[in-house]
Amino acid sequence: MSGRPPYLLPLVLLTLLIPYGLLTYQFNWIIDDAYISFRYSKNLAQGEGLTYNPGSDPPVEGYSDFLWVLAMTPFEYLGWNVMTVAHVASVLCGVILLYRTLRFMHVELRADTAPMVLGGLILAMLPPIAVWSTSGLATMPFALLFFLSYEFLIGQSTSPRVVAGGIALSLLVLARAEGLF
Repeated sequence: MSGRPPYLLPLVLLTLLIPYGLLTYQFNWIIDDAYISFRYSKNLAQGEGLTYNPGSDPPVEGYSDFLWVLAMTPFEYLGWNVMTVAHVASVLCGVILLYRTLRFMHVELRADTAPMVLGGLILAMLPPIAVWSTSGLATMPFALLFFLSYEFLIGQSTSPRVVAGGIALSLLVLARAEGLF
């Protein structure tokens, strides 16, 4: 890290936000499955519990992203547009994932500027990253938590950050059903 200007990482990130932003704008959409999570959030916010159809017995668990349902619930309660909230939250998770990846290459891998920029550019311009950044599902938060789990527990050059890694892993399991695996 020595010998590199301190503004390198923020400058690279800001530069890579341009293609990432353009692609997320281009692929802006909401997948129909997101509306399932939104409905559970709405019913929970209205005091009906975690149910798709209030009054049905027994209630059916039809979502695969428990933490996302819980995260959207306060916004439903406040009357905010959860599709917009989900878009913003997912795109923000994509930005944080891009930053953490760049930081990991910069600090842990001690990558030179060119490989760091190229690696970041590949991530920022991957169509699946842009598509799932606006899908309305917990895909980008899941990807971020997956990377943070790796970074904190395995990717540290000095010693693992067990508490931070444990929190990231716990949230990963709650974020998507497959997080356990």
